[in-house]
Order: sequence, then structure tokens, then C-alpha cells
Amino acid sequence: MPYPRHGWKAAVVVTHDLPTSPLGGLASVIDVSVAVAADETTSRRIATVLAHEGLLVAAEAPGPRRLPDACVHHPPHVAIVLWSSCGPEPANALRYVRRQLARTRVIVVLTEPRRQDMRCAVDAGADAIVLESRLAVTLAVTVRAVIAGQACVPRELRRQFERPLLSARERQVLGLVATGFTNHEIADRLFLAESTVKGHLSSAFSKLGIHSRQEASALVRDPDARLGIGLVPEPGAPQPTGSGAQR
Repeated sequence: MPYPRHGWKAAVVVTHDLPTSPLGGLASVIDVSVAVAADETTSRRIATVLAHEGLLVAAEAPGPRRLPDACVHHPPHVAIVLWSSCGPEPANALRYVRRQLARTRVIVVLTEPRRQDMRCAVDAGADAIVLESRLAVTLAVTVRAVIAGQACVPRELRRQFERPLLSARERQVLGLVATGFTNHEIADRLFLAESTVKGHLSSAFSKLGIHSRQEASALVRDPDARLGIGLVPEPGAPQPTGSGAQR
């Protein structure tokens, strides 16, 4: 089957018993448009898998940050994003897609079933997770499920879905990081050694599956993440003087 490399083609009409699509359309006949953010090899594989189920990949990009430009005229119903294509700050890249394509359902493809990657993807707005090793079996089903308003994760990852508990100190440090304090300022404020602050921060990053202060700040400020971490400094506290661009 020819694979569209550029632009959009008429979407394939999929006849399937589904509830009313939250994106519009009839209950039993929905025009499904799919966009893919992945390397060329994976994009072709995804297109082949979906074609067997009557679904057409209508737009593609090498990574999520370039996906909105590829879909500027016709936002897709579903975006399939390869996690490894998201760059060094995958959560921020995924959040960018969610902001730019607000009504598009997002499916993240994980190469490895790592809890912190799955947790990070869900926190960043993924509607579903599929494993790359099971694309042929699960991808088309998942596309239809998310259009119907369902959230999907692989069975073997469900037990890993609960967020690891942050200690009180880790929550405190993350809140100060999100406010803009540097490690040195946090150490002075909490009467800790700077190395101790770094240790708490490293532990929190590992538990949350994030890799930078920018990701930490975005997660703390995201109400859907429900971390419950306050950002307002205590009365009389010194205001941050640094940019916080450190770890």
C-alpha cells in the first residue's frame, strides 16, 4: 500500500461500533486521521500496522515538536509518538504537542516497559501507552479506544502505574526548585548541605521519571499531576536570585 510521505490524503472511513467520538462524528462511522512522530523506520512500520486495520497515517514528523507544523491545516484525531523521538526532555516535548493539538488524543510508543518512562508520559498528557514489541496486536485497537475516550496502558505495566511516594523533604525541595531557587539557596533556606539538596532532588527526579529542573517545574505546576506541592514561599523568605538552571 502506498505510504503518504507528505501532506494529507482523504481519511479512510472506519466502520466500527464506538460510542460518540469526543472529537465529533457518528457513533458507528468515524473518519479517523492519524499522525505519527517517529523516525522514518518506525513511521513506516506504524503505517503498515495501521493499514492492515483500515487506518491511514495522514501526516508524519521526525519528532513531536515538529508534529504540529505537519498538522497545521488538519489536526489529527490521534497522534502516535515514539518516546525515543522526544529528545532529552520528553515530557516537555509531549506537553508541547498537547498544547498545540489540544483536541488530539496522544498515544506514546515505548521501546522498553520502564515505569518511570510510562509515568512521565502519562503525567505529560499521554492518553495511552503501547509497547513497540506489540504494535501489530495493540496499536489499532488502542487508536479506536482513545477516540472513544478510553485511557489505555499495557497489562504488565498496570501494577507499576502508581506514583512512587515522595518524601516530605523531596516535595519541599521540588517546590522550591519550581519557584526558581537554586540548590545553594535551597540549602540555605532549609539549613541543609548543598550535597543533601542535590541528593533529594536526584531521588525525586528518579521517582517521577524526569530529567531536568524545567521538567520538574512544569510537573509541579501541572494541576493534573496532583503532586500537591505549594509554590508560595513562606512569609519573610528571601526571594530567589538565580535562574535555577542547575541540578
